[in-house]
Amino acid sequence: SYNVRIVYFLILIVFLAGLAAGIFYFGIQFYSTWELAIASRLQANILDIQFKEKDYLRRLKENEGVTLIFVGDIMLSRGVGAQIDKRNDPRYPFLKVAEVLQNADLAFGNLEGPISNRGKNQGSKYSFRAVPKTVAGLKYAGFDVLSLANNHIMDWGGDALADTRELLIAYGIAPVGAGVNSEEANAPAILKLHDTRIAFWAYTTLY
Repeated sequence: SYNVRIVYFLILIVFLAGLAAGIFYFGIQFYSTWELAIASRLQANILDIQFKEKDYLRRLKENEGVTLIFVGDIMLSRGVGAQIDKRNDPRYPFLKVAEVLQNADLAFGNLEGPISNRGKNQGSKYSFRAVPKTVAGLKYAGFDVLSLANNHIMDWGGDALADTRELLIAYGIAPVGAGVNSEEANAPAILKLHDTRIAFWAYTTLY
């Protein structure tokens, strides 16, 4: 009858409401437990990192450590490039600092512009591009890692950027922070000093 169907319908509504409430309650409990587990794991990781850092610093002190040098922009175009051409010596910009850089276990710098004979000027008011022979000067100076993540690396487009990476790698210098795709641009440069591996990333907010 009509009344019986109403009763069954009300019973179904009550059952579904109870089921939903139960799922919601147990869902909250599960989420809270999961969130607590994640937080505990993160805390454990942080403590583990802090312990490893202290242990690493202790080992460095006992072994007299390693020397890392970081320098700022290295621009080998325009006036600097003219001086290199005048003297026909790509080492010229580094003659007074090479000894310091070479004596470090690792030297890192920011290469402010591409190194290539190819590409198209992208139209910037200050557009940099150094000639390939300047890589020999960077190698002479003792650079091990060079960041390409800056506001001038694309001054002459993708071809010049690709040439820059290839030239640096050919001379045993690790490029970081730019590449032919996102995966390559975000990949770290990993160098080993004694028994320790150090990873470098480089980023810019411009692209």
